[in-house]
Order: sequence, then structure tokens, then C-alpha cells
Amino acid sequence: MADHMLHLAHTSAVECRRRAQQLEAEETANLKLKKRYSECSESIDSSVNAIEFGKQYLALGGYIVVTVQVIGATNDVDQCLDTFNQPPPEPSSLPRNVKNLRDICDIASYVAHTLARDDY
Repeated sequence: MADHMLHLAHTSAVECRRRAQQLEAEETANLKLKKRYSECSESIDSSVNAIEFGKQYLALGGYIVVTVQVIGATNDVDQCLDTFNQPPPEPSSLPRNVKNLRDICDIASYVAHTLARDDY
């Protein structure tokens, strides 16, 4: 279950990062929105790295490290969402995709935390 959730989180994060980079490249009129896409892309990239690190530790049975990495990935996702909550909110489809990633990270965090209880 944890492996499946981390795989799903990784796939979703990679897709969100790709979408943010695509939107940043396409945005030419609104520099503020372009900057938000760039910041979001960086946050999601950090999330991807944390999930990949967590996947490595899952294979080793390091459930506490997995939990920490998934929580870190979730925080990175929140940073991306926060860029779109700054006034004035900009119209974009990206936050919906990132919110879905946030939900997946929450579930992965719960599963990893449940596995980590045995390590405490």
C-alpha cells in the first residue's frame, strides 16, 4: 500500500511540475502569474525529490524516514498552493492539480506513519 501511494504521489508530483513548467513557458502577458508558476515549479520539484528519497527508504524498511520525507513533500506542495493564495488570486487550473497532489501526499503520509509506528 505504501509503495503504491508513493508511486501515485511521485507520478502526480511529476505531472504537476511538468504542468507548472509548461504554464510558466506559455505565460507571456502576466509576469506575476509567470513568477508564481516558477515558484510553484520549484516547490513541486523539491516535493518530487523528497518522494524519491522516501521511496528509497521504503525499500529499506526505514518507515520513519519515509514519513519525514512525505511530510516534507506535503509542505513543499503547500508552498506551491500558497503562491496562488497571495492577493490578488490569479486564475489558473494548476492549483486544482496541486490540491489533488496534496490529498495524495496526505494519504501517503498516513500510510507511512502507520508503518513507522512499529519503529518507535
